[in-house]
Amino acid sequence: MQEIPPEELSEQLQNGDGGPLVLDIRHEEDFEDWQIPGSINVDVYDELTEDPDQAKAALSDLSREEQIVTVCAAGVVSQTATEVLQELDYDAVTLTDGMNGWSRVHRNAPVPANLDGTLIQVARPGKGCLSHVLISDGEAAVFDPSHYLDEYEAILDEYDAGLVGVFDTHAHADHVSGAAELADWHGVPYYLHPKDALASTRRPSKMDRL
Repeated sequence: MQEIPPEELSEQLQNGDGGPLVLDIRHEEDFEDWQIPGSINVDVYDELTEDPDQAKAALSDLSREEQIVTVCAAGVVSQTATEVLQELDYDAVTLTDGMNGWSRVHRNAPVPANLDGTLIQVARPGKGCLSHVLISDGEAAVFDPSHYLDEYEAILDEYDAGLVGVFDTHAHADHVSGAAELADWHGVPYYLHPKDALASTRRPSKMDRL
């Protein structure tokens, strides 16, 4: 069984030059709630779990001009979809860990800013969240980090910068903040407006933790 890591798929889609066809086989309502941009939905989840041969008719009309990347919630049922597509002579692979894996993808790049330093924007396309790292004179401040802290550690290492502070600009309803933990790791101050402090203590939902 061939798989493609979420980071590799993200790079291919970002380049925008003949990337793969992303096929989401989850139920339509799950697809409507959250999907990879540009993906298509063929709801054959039940067929693939009950009798994979029943999914062949719905999958036979797909384009054969590009590679197909199959997607489900956790990369399990989509493996069956990939096997069915390969039986139909399609070039198909499975997205590793499915949408769970996609939710962990981060991209970072410097962004133009009229300031004395470098501003790095960190995008998390699977959740639609943005955070930033401001670097100046060998020191760094991180704003609104996700709870995947290795992404920010890698940026600090790349720019050989020491962390001096971590900020949550507001109480986040759209992702679990890693700001307090990152500040604790480095023994630096963590900043959050007092009026947001109570909101930040809510228990995260299952979707937040993805």
